[in-house]
Amino acid sequence: MSIPRELAERLVASYALLEGRHQQLSSLFYKQLFAAAPQVRELFAADMETQKKMLVTMLELVVKHARDIELIRPKLMELGERHHAYGVSNEHYPIVIASLTSAMRTVSSDKWTERDTEDWVYGLTIIAEIMLMGSENAKCESQDGP
Repeated sequence: MSIPRELAERLVASYALLEGRHQQLSSLFYKQLFAAAPQVRELFAADMETQKKMLVTMLELVVKHARDIELIRPKLMELGERHHAYGVSNEHYPIVIASLTSAMRTVSSDKWTERDTEDWVYGLTIIAEIMLMGSENAKCESQDGP
């Protein structure tokens, strides 16, 4: 499971349209996420500033390695394991993808296109699938016991 080269190039290019808007992006993303799925709010600390920074850091890591996502597969799987431990369920991932791509579209420049949104949905779905592998590993480990 990897991101096709042409898609990776488009993700890098469209992410550049968000330059200087990362704080706005992360704030709007969480606002939309909590509106779409109020039950997930309890999974987060009251102070969201650190969480917002972690989101941007992870997006930048994904963009940096979009051309070879396998380099960060272990980190993404570990992130999936942690999300499982926090109570994130498989059903949350599509809501996150929809909220994030909506926020990207809203805060980006007027050069953002529907294709950019479609590319990010596809790319984030690949990322989510890798994270879900980590989540499944965590489920298996917790069922096996110590």
